[in-house]
Amino acid sequence: MKPEKMKEIIDKKANGYEDIKPESVSNLAKGMHVFTKLVTIVVILAFIAICIYMIFLMIPRIILFTGTDKNKFLSELEDRYHRKFEIVQDNTVSRRGTGTYVLRTTTEPIIEFNAEKEIEGNYKTDFEENLVKYYYENPEYKEFFEGTKIETGFDESVMNKGFYFLTCKVYIDIDNYSQIAEATKKAMKIMQLYRIQISNFGNTPKIRKGDYVSSVYYDPENSEEQQIYEEQYEYYWYLKTNNKDLSEIPTDDMENFETPKELTVYVDGKQATGRDEIGGVKQPAKAVFNKQTREYSVSLVEIVTNTDQVILLNNNLTTDLKFDYNGKAYEIQYRDNEVHNNKLPATITIDELQETLGVRVEYYYTKARVEIWF
Repeated sequence: MKPEKMKEIIDKKANGYEDIKPESVSNLAKGMHVFTKLVTIVVILAFIAICIYMIFLMIPRIILFTGTDKNKFLSELEDRYHRKFEIVQDNTVSRRGTGTYVLRTTTEPIIEFNAEKEIEGNYKTDFEENLVKYYYENPEYKEFFEGTKIETGFDESVMNKGFYFLTCKVYIDIDNYSQIAEATKKAMKIMQLYRIQISNFGNTPKIRKGDYVSSVYYDPENSEEQQIYEEQYEYYWYLKTNNKDLSEIPTDDMENFETPKELTVYVDGKQATGRDEIGGVKQPAKAVFNKQTREYSVSLVEIVTNTDQVILLNNNLTTDLKFDYNGKAYEIQYRDNEVHNNKLPATITIDELQETLGVRVEYYYTKARVEIWF
């Protein structure tokens, strides 16, 4: 082959290689570019999805910490007090309605009162206090409040300095134990008046003697006899606890009050420990007296975890603890205070404890102690 021909072939091959090489590199670069774009898009979409998911998780917290708007706040108050209100003065600091208000009822009796809504959604009002003051000062209701005294004042808001809530309490002063029955009847009539406006009214008139002030709740379901018993019981135990003279109380009455408000619980001869702690130290388990049913109740969890005669089948102390006693399985339920076959209430009366588990019980009222034996 002639040298000229060979040179021509070599030149063509060289030119061919030069044409092929750049094209291959270009295709590879384009592929990498597309791949990079796809990866970037995937990463961005994943980031957006994560952000949406996080926002979705935060919605309940956002609602919790920003609270509800003004209209919903007013609706909450109206549902609570069963009255319609209008805004007289709006000192809110956010579109969510947090801040202070001056509100007024739209129907008789016309009551103007202060309200405060916190960022967490909690609120405070002095509506009940202003209603008490209205009735007390209204001549139309004078007969209800004969022989009573009213004490008023103002508490400054912790959150909003310079904003005040009315404090108002009606007292029925007595000289001795024998006047408690009549004072209770008067308090019940006053509560009936209040509850015409608010069924769940809580600003109860207080029976007072010296430094003693009753803390008895007036349950609308209570009979007059039951309410008098609760007031007399409260007063008796105030005198007894503070080592005061009991001679003003008839002996027959004292026999009705011998059951202390609380009894320290002993299980199988040892003082039972409760679940409450103070300074890292577990407190003694207590049996609490119910003045309405005249029974003592205990925490079933505290009882079964303080005896070796019971076999715990799980460690769910706050949900559905299961245990075995005398070869029978039981479960502690929190739905209600009733016994449902082998499902026992978390708070159980000692009588029910005796009936269902067959334990032996001994009361020592003078020592404020009850012993439960498995």
